[in-house]
Amino acid sequence: MRIGSHTNFIVIHMEATSLYSLIADGQYRAISLSRDKWKSLIGADASLQLNCNKEGFNSQGYPMHSKARISSTCLANYKEDTYHCLCEDGFIGTYCEKGKQFFLQTTKKTPITASVKTALLEHIVKKVSIFFCKLWGAMVVVTRTLLNHGKKIVIQTKSNFFFFLPGAVSCKELHDANMLNGSQVVTLRFNSEPVSVLCQMGDFGCGAGPWTPIMKTDGNQNTFHFDSVYWNNSKSYNLPGGQTGFDGNETKLPTYWSTSFSKICLGMKVDQQLRFIVINHMAASLHSLIADGHYRATSLGRDSWKSLLGSQSSLQLNCNREGFNSDGAIVKTRIGIVSNEGSDGCDSCQCRRLRFASPFHNKALVGHVIKNLTLTLGLRSSCRGQCTLEDNCVSYNIGPPIKDQVSCQLSDSDHVQHPDDLVTREGFMYQSSENVCSSNPCLHNTTCLNGYTEKGYLCLCQFGYTGKKCKIANIDLTRYIFDEYLMSEGNRAYSLKLGPASLPVYCHMSSLGACGGAGWTLVMKIDGTKRTFHYDSNYWSDKNSFNLPGGKTGFDSQETKLPTYWNTPFSKICLGMKVDHQFNFTVINREAESLYSLIADGNYRNTSLARDTWKALIGSQASLQFCCDIEGFNSDGGNAKTRIGIVCNECCNAGCGSHDSRIGFGGAGGMDDSHTCGNLAYWTPDNGNKNIKAMGYIFIQ
Repeated sequence: MRIGSHTNFIVIHMEATSLYSLIADGQYRAISLSRDKWKSLIGADASLQLNCNKEGFNSQGYPMHSKARISSTCLANYKEDTYHCLCEDGFIGTYCEKGKQFFLQTTKKTPITASVKTALLEHIVKKVSIFFCKLWGAMVVVTRTLLNHGKKIVIQTKSNFFFFLPGAVSCKELHDANMLNGSQVVTLRFNSEPVSVLCQMGDFGCGAGPWTPIMKTDGNQNTFHFDSVYWNNSKSYNLPGGQTGFDGNETKLPTYWSTSFSKICLGMKVDQQLRFIVINHMAASLHSLIADGHYRATSLGRDSWKSLLGSQSSLQLNCNREGFNSDGAIVKTRIGIVSNEGSDGCDSCQCRRLRFASPFHNKALVGHVIKNLTLTLGLRSSCRGQCTLEDNCVSYNIGPPIKDQVSCQLSDSDHVQHPDDLVTREGFMYQSSENVCSSNPCLHNTTCLNGYTEKGYLCLCQFGYTGKKCKIANIDLTRYIFDEYLMSEGNRAYSLKLGPASLPVYCHMSSLGACGGAGWTLVMKIDGTKRTFHYDSNYWSDKNSFNLPGGKTGFDSQETKLPTYWNTPFSKICLGMKVDHQFNFTVINREAESLYSLIADGNYRNTSLARDTWKALIGSQASLQFCCDIEGFNSDGGNAKTRIGIVCNECCNAGCGSHDSRIGFGGAGGMDDSHTCGNLAYWTPDNGNKNIKAMGYIFIQ
């Protein structure tokens, strides 16, 4: 930019096919230069407000999608130290953000005069209902404003005219205009179309209202199945259902795609008991969070989701994926949480699904029967289900009826592997499943279970091997030492065989704070004051060790990265931080082939510890912004990143484009890019600005 005779420049590092591709579609694309960089384009005279920064391409401030903002004129110093907007016809408000208040048409155009103005006001008083009269003061102010700025209102010489209220699209708008007293059915307008909805006031479980209804879904119906088009279109369903409260009438209202918000209240009714939770998330609409099918994480934690159902709720323990469009392959939810047992690396839930081929009549497979069952004749078809429930079953025989009963024989092989064992048996029927295990995908004499996971099989590895195909020859040696040989000779370095070589590694053989348990293997130690393990360090993506001698000692300040980072599988991660000589720990229940497998590719993998658990690593001084939490592995919030941890943003920044606070290991960005472990927080965090550099410790079990 050139200001006077001075020209200033800044650079944006961003790869694209063209500048057109970044701007033409009007979509906001965030960057993270920081406000000072933008101000440097102007120089010493540059000035910006302090909060809610939104930078990048197509950056648009409040109010969103306001055409009047674009076409308005701003007069500086209209009053001392202020400004005033001269609005286009049909728009009002401090920023010209409000829609048409009234519109008068005529074939004979006449400038308004004092007498016409008086007649007009008298006419409105007579013709407009008491409900509209509640806005009378506002209309008089608008009329005066237009006159004061020399605007001319065109009226019609006939007595009839048209009067329009601004199109309120939420209960909050009506509440803020003092037009909502208690829970009641009101009329909202969407593209001039009126829709009646029940606005909920008071605190029924989500905090004080007003609350605008969006949807009611019945779990017994398929109307709002995950694959229903109602999630990605802008079509309503059963509008009358929006006028009733917590009943069984399903509905989808235009508020789904038309109404912006900062909070979502979710409720479930089970056995006539209503329970609620709140998601603090700002968005242009619920449609904008769901319709494109992209996963967007929340950080409520599994217990919050379980509270929707009460004491009967149940989830698997690992691989939690919560938020919008949570897709766990076999189980999915548009808003919610999916979990997994974890032994499959979080690929899918541990459910068995068999696909059966066409049956062979008058045939039976012999020599491989593992279980004989007797079924009533009417339940003969349940033999297939019995095979599915039996882990080792891949085929079955059904015998001929004998006194209203049939035999059900479950087999652990099929005619593909043993064609000579398929023999003729009068009255029998043989049916096999599609047996992926017949190709022997599991290595090292491992048991293969057919029908599990998205791959169609599950390998039960022999001791000493791990991986989806039991390919990796390794074990958690620390846990093995502790469990099998009870070599609990204290917390010290033990010689572990990592790959082809043995290496002394510090093993913690007693309970480790909140991590509990015993038999913890050291992986890394990180000094938050040093850049060794900065987010962009190659140590996160390579298989090179760092300072092996530091891996023999315990909770000191020697940084280290051991081969256990890429060589050792685990089911738990213990994270520890030392702040002012105080140690704090938290545990992540997560199964993986190695920590390297979770981090090296740079892909984000979420956890569900919730912000308070991450803050516990720092203690009472911890501070994070209130919204837009991203937690887990490779948490990237643009301006704040961490390889293991959580990043947050202030609530006013719609779209969550640039986070400013973080707690974790392998950090980067923010006000101190050299801060690599601990807590960094700026821009209105919940416990003040912080720059706490910690000594970090990572163990696995």
